[in-house]
Amino acid sequence: MATQKPRAPKINVEKAVGLIFYNIEKVSKKIGIKETSDTYLKVFSILNSYNKELKQIKRINTFFIFGREVKNGSCSKRSY
Repeated sequence: MATQKPRAPKINVEKAVGLIFYNIEKVSKKIGIKETSDTYLKVFSILNSYNKELKQIKRINTFFIFGREVKNGSCSKRSY
């Protein structure tokens, strides 16, 4: 009878390191501002620039962040 190797645990690296991208429509609905208001435009510009900067950080550090996932998978495979 063949033994099955246990699966490596799935790790969401983006959540583990705290990369949170905001959905601007959901945020505006949650805080109760309308798309026609001046406040919406300010919130939109702030969250849009935040998401863009976070995408740049993710792009720059892709190898470091997602390389950890590969290393974690290979380490857990070796430990079994």
